[in-house]
Amino acid sequence: MNSEKGITQHFGINLAKLLTEKIILSYPEFDGSTYIKSIKNKKELSKALIHHQQKYQWLSLYNPDDKLLPIEYFEERLNQSTSKDVDKITKEINVNQIIADFSFSFEINNLINLMREYAYLHTFRTEMVAYSFYLLRPLLRALAVKWNADLSSICAFTIDEMITALTKNSTPNISITVFMSINITPG
Repeated sequence: MNSEKGITQHFGINLAKLLTEKIILSYPEFDGSTYIKSIKNKKELSKALIHHQQKYQWLSLYNPDDKLLPIEYFEERLNQSTSKDVDKITKEINVNQIIADFSFSFEINNLINLMREYAYLHTFRTEMVAYSFYLLRPLLRALAVKWNADLSSICAFTIDEMITALTKNSTPNISITVFMSINITPG
C-alpha cells in the first residue's frame, strides 16, 4: 500500500481530510465527544447541553458585539446527530498509524505533519480570537453603561479613543450615530 494509486483507492476523496487531520482536537470537538458519550437520560442530556452551551456559546463571535450561540443551536446540532455520528465522534482513529502504513518518504511525512499542525493551529487561532472577544464583552458592556451607548457603538471606538475618554473621565468625542449616518458611495 505504498503507491499513490493505493492511497487513492484506499481513501478516495477523503485523502485530503486524512492528511490534514488536526494533530490535537479543538475545544468543542474534544468536549463534544465527552458530553455525547456521558449522556444517560433526558435530564442529564438537558444539563449537558446547558453546560456545553455555557462553555462554548462564544464560538459564533467574529466581533465582540455578535450574538452568542443560544441553547437551541446546540440542541439542533445534537438532534442532527445519529448514532452513527456518535460512533464516528467517539471512535478514535490512529491517523499516525495509517500514514505510517504507507511508508512515505521523510520529506512527505514532514509535509503531512506540517499540514496537520497547520490545520490545528488555524482552528485554534480562530477559536482563540472568538474566545478573546467573549472575555472582552464584560469590559465593553461596562463602558457602554458608563458612556450611555450600546455595545456596537463601543466596538466602533478605537483603543486610543477609549483610553483618552477613560483618562479624562469623559465620553469619547466621536458620535458613532453621526459616523454611521454618513453615506459613502463608490465614486
